Amino acid sequence: MDLESKVEYWPEFSPWHRHSVDGIGSSYYKSVHFKARLTGLQESTKYCYVIDSAPQAAGCFKTQSKSRNRKTKFLSYADVGVNRSMPTLKSMGKEKDIDFIVHGGDIGYGDDIGFDKKKSPGSSLKPGKSGYEYVYDQFMDLIEPLSRRVPYMVGVGNHDVSSSILNDGFFDNFTAYRTRWKMPSDESDGVENMWYSYNVGPVHISVIDTESDYDGAPTNPHTIIAGGRGGGFRRSQIDWLKQDLQTASTDGKLSFIVTGSDANIDGSTHKMDRGSRS
Repeated sequence: MDLESKVEYWPEFSPWHRHSVDGIGSSYYKSVHFKARLTGLQESTKYCYVIDSAPQAAGCFKTQSKSRNRKTKFLSYADVGVNRSMPTLKSMGKEKDIDFIVHGGDIGYGDDIGFDKKKSPGSSLKPGKSGYEYVYDQFMDLIEPLSRRVPYMVGVGNHDVSSSILNDGFFDNFTAYRTRWKMPSDESDGVENMWYSYNVGPVHISVIDTESDYDGAPTNPHTIIAGGRGGGFRRSQIDWLKQDLQTASTDGKLSFIVTGSDANIDGSTHKMDRGSRS
């Protein structure tokens, strides 16, 4: 299976100034997921791109302004799957001038029910045409009109731990989530999409893992049910969050937001919006 793919990209009004970068693929179940880092991008500039292995996925996006003296507009939601999600996604698609989207966890709900709403023998949640991977692929197709033009930032929820809410033995420890997505963990000294941070204009976003790797977390390396084992990553999430917020607080023009599946904290008002697990 080919583990390389090339991305070409260029400023919208300068198609002759083309850049090329090789994507790195990760073999996963019966497919390969590619990640490529585009370098040399200028702020507030619209770029177009094409992927040689998937030309149908070509699109355009606009880079962000680094200015701290501007408004930032983003959409935040969570707990969204394939079934009955189109009204929400269509409404989001109508929003103009969005800087980014935050999907705070429970992505696709492939662990909960098959796309055909029927349980296959043994478990409808096993990989297969009507199982976990099929549902996840369908969800990725649904959000593509948004994610190909606007940064789509994700976090984990309890439905992202494994391929089954009952732990049927596939893809535990957030395997699908960690393989399918690429968040700026390396750039923010975070861990594998689980916790990381980034700045957009005057806003600093810290994404945390509310499911594992803290005292009393619902998921740990010894969990048997409720999605099975998870967590036990190589460094302390709490220590990382303390350092991340301390660094962000040194910039007087930054407001910070901590977001996770169970709670969102606005650092400018110190208010917590605590959600519920489902």
